[in-house]
Amino acid sequence: MSTVEAWGEAGLKYDIHEETLDYFRILEGRKDRPIIELTPPDAREAGLITAKLFGGEVEFDGQIKEFRVPSPADQDSIPVSVYRTTKCPPEAPVVVYFHGGGFVVGSRATVDSICRSLARDTPCTVVSVEYRLAPENKLPACLDDAVCVTRWVKMNRALIGANNISALGTAGDSVGGHIASTVCHEVPDVDFQVLVYPMVDLENTYPSVAEFANTPGLNKNALEWFENHALTSPAQLSNPRITPLLRKQFSGLPPALVLLAELDPLRDCGYAYRDRISEAGVQTKLVLVKGAPHAFFRMPGHFKLLCASAYATVSEFIRKHGSNKDAPADE
Repeated sequence: MSTVEAWGEAGLKYDIHEETLDYFRILEGRKDRPIIELTPPDAREAGLITAKLFGGEVEFDGQIKEFRVPSPADQDSIPVSVYRTTKCPPEAPVVVYFHGGGFVVGSRATVDSICRSLARDTPCTVVSVEYRLAPENKLPACLDDAVCVTRWVKMNRALIGANNISALGTAGDSVGGHIASTVCHEVPDVDFQVLVYPMVDLENTYPSVAEFANTPGLNKNALEWFENHALTSPAQLSNPRITPLLRKQFSGLPPALVLLAELDPLRDCGYAYRDRISEAGVQTKLVLVKGAPHAFFRMPGHFKLLCASAYATVSEFIRKHGSNKDAPADE
């Protein structure tokens, strides 16, 4: 079976980007086991190997410092990495970044290329968060960590190299997008949010979940594997904190960039979240990256063309809303 044929009807409906086809050819040649056959520790190791293989080398003239954020929920504190280039002015915006991984896998190391690129090209200060993972720490542990870190960053901008007038935003990919959106609901005075194919519907009710149920990469079985490890019980799905689309209040949130991948079971819940916040009067910009699969954003070493365009869009959005809070709404 060819790589296009593996996508079934989706392979006929969509123009799959050549970088996407090449990526899955490589995975097929490696004969990697699907995530549903792995334990969480093995899946984390596999994710780290993938990040190193496809993340690429990002030139970075600056410093990456580690801090430990005190947390009432974790006596060992929460590790964060702060990225700043030598040319980043103190008044540049601060972005608190949350990695993806379905609440179960991923780490600061798996999004190192993203953080280096955004810090360098925007420029901005990036704070990458090592939040607690399931199943050792089930939901909402990671959300509590994210809120704790963002509040700490708000009070300690000077400590990390920025200053008190630096705008503060949140960003994240996949589950990291879920976490970034949650922070904006729960921490006041966040200036902007960047949600990259956010996982904001854990009930998996939107059409794209069925459309890509059996395609390569993230699919319905993988989504269920993540949720089975992350949730204490299915009853949590009705909690608006766990399923952000169930929240009743969306007004007053900061401007949002919602960046989606076309070939992604999470695509339609991202559209729905954009609609919900836009209808509430929130400034929004939506970008659909055509021909791209879920997770492409964290692999700029392979998805060179797709990531170059996506990263430029993110940097432009951060510059705009990190320097002018009264910018007009995007069309």
